[in-house]
Amino acid sequence: MRKIPVFYIHFNMFKKLFFSLLILSPSFSFAATSDLPFTDVSIGASYYAPLKHMYDAGVIGSTSDGLFRPDGLLPRDEFVGIAVGVSCQKCLSPSIEDMIRYSTNPFIDILKKNQYFYCISYAKEKEIVRGYTLDSAGNTQCQDGKNFSEVPFCPANNITRIEAVAVLLRQSGLWNESYNNSPYEKKIALIDVDSYWYGYAQKAVESGLIAIDGNKKIFPNEYITRKEFVIMASKIFTINMCQVKNNKAPADFASVIKIFDKEKQNCSESENITIFPSDAETVYDFGGYATGSLTTPLWYDWIFINSTTGEQKTATGSCLDNFNLESTGSWLVKLIITDAVGHSSTAYQQVSVKNTGLSVQIGNVRNPLTTASTTLYGTVDVPMPFFSNTVGGDGNYSYHWDFSDGGTATDKDPFHVFTREGIYGVPLTVHDTSGNTAYAELTVILSPNLDRDNDGIRDYSATGNILDVCPDVFGAASNRGCPFVGEYSANGTIADNLCLSDKIQVSGMIEGTVQCVSCPCEYSSEFIAQIRSCDIIFPSITSPDKKTLYSRGSIFPVP
Repeated sequence: MRKIPVFYIHFNMFKKLFFSLLILSPSFSFAATSDLPFTDVSIGASYYAPLKHMYDAGVIGSTSDGLFRPDGLLPRDEFVGIAVGVSCQKCLSPSIEDMIRYSTNPFIDILKKNQYFYCISYAKEKEIVRGYTLDSAGNTQCQDGKNFSEVPFCPANNITRIEAVAVLLRQSGLWNESYNNSPYEKKIALIDVDSYWYGYAQKAVESGLIAIDGNKKIFPNEYITRKEFVIMASKIFTINMCQVKNNKAPADFASVIKIFDKEKQNCSESENITIFPSDAETVYDFGGYATGSLTTPLWYDWIFINSTTGEQKTATGSCLDNFNLESTGSWLVKLIITDAVGHSSTAYQQVSVKNTGLSVQIGNVRNPLTTASTTLYGTVDVPMPFFSNTVGGDGNYSYHWDFSDGGTATDKDPFHVFTREGIYGVPLTVHDTSGNTAYAELTVILSPNLDRDNDGIRDYSATGNILDVCPDVFGAASNRGCPFVGEYSANGTIADNLCLSDKIQVSGMIEGTVQCVSCPCEYSSEFIAQIRSCDIIFPSITSPDKKTLYSRGSIFPVP
């Protein structure tokens, strides 16, 4: 998760680099829709509302230790990450286009393993930030003592107050070098600001980003704290109208890509997904899957982009059998599924062929080696599992999951609790210590935790265990939400039933693989079916192969 410190860089050094971002806005109010995940931030803090605004918008993420450290300083790389975020760019979760566009290191000391790599790459391209210039001897030193003979970024350097406001003002367009170099009226007395920074400082005061003390000072070279910076940044975020600009239509249904070894048949979900056994392999089966409120028929459009060479391939269809990637490189796989009314959903995976890159698959089933019984549904307030399977590179992986609700995770296979129903894109970015990067994304649907049969038993517990085995039929808590139905026991007497899964354990009454594919099962005197865990068939016998059910009378299904 992204940290949010606020800090300053040494004033004299800043003349060697050029930040340009902005910050400002009239007063604002924020609706507290959720609690902050920081144990060191109280709701009465002066910076609480701006921090919550930024957190809810996904510009600031939670931290692994649950601390915001409001009085701490912010390293320069994190500063750029937040500054780019308030300019409406989602750089911490790069798109497939970002990964292709920014394939080389922007500075000698910024590698892909830095979580702000794409933020800094974007900021450099847009001339929001520059590296430190070299001295006459061709060297420069960062605040952490590291020396460079090439222009560095110095990610650990801190940020000064004047640098912070200059970046934010430039980014917002409120002030820039052109304005600064043109004649302007000095309307505010500032005794501790030199001539170069005076225009920036005056505009920052006018915009409410910084305040003047009683001695007409703003202390421009002082390192700012995280709480001061979050107040600045939230004002610019509001001015930039990022919530409006980023208000693109979400995916209308859930989707995922699954990659199989080439000998698998028809991309069947009963088959195991590949574990990328050889980086020399170029042929795989690619399957696209969607679920939710969609209108058939569906169109499947595949785009394969070799981020190493720039080569592209396209294909159509729900299953690409024996699809050959052919050339060496890191292939980003993008699938767009579109339904009959134009709604769409997008998923990503990555495959490395004959090089040192990473291959990754993600999903939301606990076993990473199988796709059987995969569901793209989750339940509000119930932990939802996600898995990742990464191979290649140097094996030392770091993970960044973005759950699109303000939450993130750094575990390989995390659980996440969504607090609101809806459709969420869940991307994962994987880095290794050699600078390789991989990206994958799926879309999931979160539904409310319901009591559909009004028997007082919700579908799931807070830990994700099934509470109501018969969720559509009124039942008893003592029978796992299923109704009691009289049925013959082994000795010929009638007894109250248990759910089928319990009966199997107790008496072995049901054997084989007799199941019902729908629940309730259709009434019939003879049918082949699979019994669900809470279906009751009574009284009946099965064929020797346990696949055909013969009724001695009525069949009583319990959904």
